[in-house]
Amino acid sequence: MDYQRGSLRWTVSAAFVLAAACVVIASGAASGRTSSDEDRARETDASAANVAVVLAPGPLVISADEAPLILDRMPGNGGSTRYRGRLPRIRIVDTRSTLAGWQVTVRILAPDSLSTAGSRLQIRPDRPRVLAGQIRGVRASRPVWSALGEQVSLFSADQGFGNGAYDDDALVELVLQYPSSATTITLPFEASVL
Repeated sequence: MDYQRGSLRWTVSAAFVLAAACVVIASGAASGRTSSDEDRARETDASAANVAVVLAPGPLVISADEAPLILDRMPGNGGSTRYRGRLPRIRIVDTRSTLAGWQVTVRILAPDSLSTAGSRLQIRPDRPRVLAGQIRGVRASRPVWSALGEQVSLFSADQGFGNGAYDDDALVELVLQYPSSATTITLPFEASVL
């Protein structure tokens, strides 16, 4: 898309809206002379490489994709049943000026219909994805075995880092200590930020 404000022109090849207000900044001084179409095309192409997205100051916001956590039964031995699926992406937007860092955690809950005695849950976070900002100081947590209902770290930003927008998901494996005929299990989850 081509944009023009006064004599300043810029091109944005892809735009997205985050939970915070975004400001588009383009470098390259605009001249006071009238340009031909050819000059405008050259200036537009040159300025397209210098476009950056800057988040306006604001709060720390966390959100999750609306998709449920669905686990599919895996082939296995008869004494237990394994289910595997992908946690929907969890997004954090940090536009605070404090650079205090943060930690995104998830709690995967058991539905009332599921017997969880002796069950184990493994969460293996993927590498965080940068939507705006820098990856420096932002990292995925280590894979961990836990129980349903326990709060587990997904990804975090060290103090002094993490200003911007990031998201991450995780591979989730549930091991039930009994045979189950259910082909899928849908699990509710909660995401929070510390």
